[in-house]
Amino acid sequence: MVTRASLTCRNISVRSRRHSRARCADHAPLAVPARDTELSRFMNPCIRPKSLRPVRDATILSAIVCTSAFAHFLIQATSHEESFYTQAIENIWSKKSADLVRMRQHRNAVIERLPSNDLSDNSAYDLIEPEWSCELEHRFGSTLFAPGDGPKYVCGIDVLREYDECLIYSIGSSYDFTFEYAVSKVAQNCEIHTFDGTMNLLDRPLPSNLTMHNIHFHNWNIIADCTSDYDGGHNARCLHRTFESLGHRGKTISWFKIDCEGCEYEVIPHLLMSSVKVEQLFIEVHGTTHAQILKLFKALWDADFIIFHKERNHWGCDGYRCVEFSLMSPSYARQVSEQYVRGSWSFHEYLT
Repeated sequence: MVTRASLTCRNISVRSRRHSRARCADHAPLAVPARDTELSRFMNPCIRPKSLRPVRDATILSAIVCTSAFAHFLIQATSHEESFYTQAIENIWSKKSADLVRMRQHRNAVIERLPSNDLSDNSAYDLIEPEWSCELEHRFGSTLFAPGDGPKYVCGIDVLREYDECLIYSIGSSYDFTFEYAVSKVAQNCEIHTFDGTMNLLDRPLPSNLTMHNIHFHNWNIIADCTSDYDGGHNARCLHRTFESLGHRGKTISWFKIDCEGCEYEVIPHLLMSSVKVEQLFIEVHGTTHAQILKLFKALWDADFIIFHKERNHWGCDGYRCVEFSLMSPSYARQVSEQYVRGSWSFHEYLT
C-alpha cells in the first residue's frame, strides 16, 4: 500500500538526487526489515533493486525526513485507533439493538394472536426464545469444557473480572458449590453469597474451604413474603430483609443465579422491584403453566432483560418441565460488545 508518507518521501528523495552530484559515502543503511521492501525503499532512497549502494550526503537528510514522516504517519494511525473502535462498537450496537426491536415486535404479535390454552405442556416454553447473541458466551463450570447439569451459560466473564467490586448471588445449592468455585477461580474480586435453607448443617457440614474462596453461605431460603421467617419448615427470609441484613441494599448484583424449585415465580418479580440492580440472571423455570411462565417473562422484558440462552433440562423434569434461561441487562450486553470488538478477553486462560 502506498501511503501519503511514502509518496512524500519519494518526492524528497528524487529532489535530493537531482541536486546532488556527490558520490554516496560509506554510511550504514537504516535498519529496516529486509522483507519490507516498500518500506525500505522510501526510508532509504539509496536502496536500488538487487543492490545496496553507499548513501550520498544529500540523501542522508532525505532519509531522516522520510523516517520522521513515517513516524508521524504512525502517530496519526494510533490516534485514530480509538475512533475506529468507537465507531465499530456503535455500528454493531445499533444493528443488534434494531434486530432486538424487530424480534420483540414479531414475538409480541405471535403471543397476542395465540391463546394460552392452545399450548400443550411440552410446548409451554416454545414462545420464550433467545433474542440476543452474546459475543463472549461460555458454558460456565469448573473446567473450560463443562458437561452435565450443573454449569450455566454465561456472557462476558472477562467483564466480571475487570470490576473493582463484584457481587454474586446463588439461590439454591444442595451442597453443590461448583458454580461458586468456578466464579471464584476466574474472578477473585467477586464476593459470593449462596442461600439454601433446606440443608441440615448438623447432619452434613459445609465444605471447609468456602471462606478462602470468598463464598459466604446463608442457611435460609429466599421467599417473597417478608412477614414470614419460614418456608415449608425451613428458615427463610425475603429479598428485602436479606439485602438489609447483608448490607447490599442499593448494590449491583453482577450475577444472580436462582434454582429454587418454583419459587422463581414469586421471588423474581420482587427482585425486579427491589433496590438492587442485577446485570445477569440465570433462572431455572419450573412447571408447564404457559400463562404463569409468560407472566414471569413479561415482567423480565418490562425490566429490559434480554434472553441470550435457553437450555431444556433433559436430566430431569421429563425433559420439558424445567428450562434454564440466561438473561442480561442492556448495559452489561454493551460492555461485552465493547470488550469483544477491542479483543481484550482471555477467559480460556483461567479454566484450563
